[in-house]
Amino acid sequence: GKKWQTLSANGASSSYIFDGALHDLLNGWKYVYSNSAQAGNWARTDTGTARFGYNFTTGRWYEYDPYCTTWRLLTNGGRSGYFVGNGVLNDLGNGWKYVYGYAADSGNWARSDTSAARFAYNYKTGQWFHTSPYSAGAWYRISANHVSASFIGVWVWQDLGNGWRYRYDSSNDCGVWDDWHGGGVDYDYRNGAWFDWSQWNLQAFGNEWHQMTNTNTSAAFIADGAWHPYAYIDDYHATQFCFVALDNGQGHRKWEYFGARPWEYWSYDYLTGTFNAWKWANNTLTWWETLAGPGAPSEISHEWVVPQ
Repeated sequence: GKKWQTLSANGASSSYIFDGALHDLLNGWKYVYSNSAQAGNWARTDTGTARFGYNFTTGRWYEYDPYCTTWRLLTNGGRSGYFVGNGVLNDLGNGWKYVYGYAADSGNWARSDTSAARFAYNYKTGQWFHTSPYSAGAWYRISANHVSASFIGVWVWQDLGNGWRYRYDSSNDCGVWDDWHGGGVDYDYRNGAWFDWSQWNLQAFGNEWHQMTNTNTSAAFIADGAWHPYAYIDDYHATQFCFVALDNGQGHRKWEYFGARPWEYWSYDYLTGTFNAWKWANNTLTWWETLAGPGAPSEISHEWVVPQ
């Protein structure tokens, strides 16, 4: 049922708080109420930055997007007026729970069904982060600075500002990255496996996705330009592969695979579906061969392994 909520700390002024002026609540927040909108807004006392709003008519909470200068819907309707910026986990009524950290000026989202943490947004820097049960408690940055606070945990493409866009499949608990140029990766948060995507995979396998890693793999972004373990189970070089994403300077993405020996390399171009192999010796390219393509899938098959 309806319940009164504590709005301020002890010692706050008895000045009428619904007069449309900004009032210091003495708890790290200032508050202003709009009679015409039937809404209350909270701003941080230290910076004066707007953070949260609540519409008393609809029962909806909002967050202020610092880099798009607009209000973003945070909850479904009919939610309690219990302050979402109070530092405890609050159910948003839309499949997510939310907790705000005042010191870090950040919000964390966890799935309502499993309580598993998934996303975090730093309102100060405008950066998105994600995590998984296989990340040993670490949060990994997945966006550039100063991107929108528009929630990335939905099945709508969100520009991460770093050459990638992202959307989240809540029913399957998977995140999908697309590089805008015909290549992409997917992470299954439930089992910790990374997949890659190519339009040519669909023609070859009847499925666009190809599993790249073992399960229980960290959520550290696999296409960040650094080497990552690559273990496709059907290849006899399985546990000795690594994976890196590179831009080949032609407007599309190229993936490199490091072979069982330090002089063997493979590369795959997602736009053309071309698979190449080469060898290095004394920092010199000594051999090159197009193994498959154009139009080849992204899987490394036995037929495409570099000759011994």
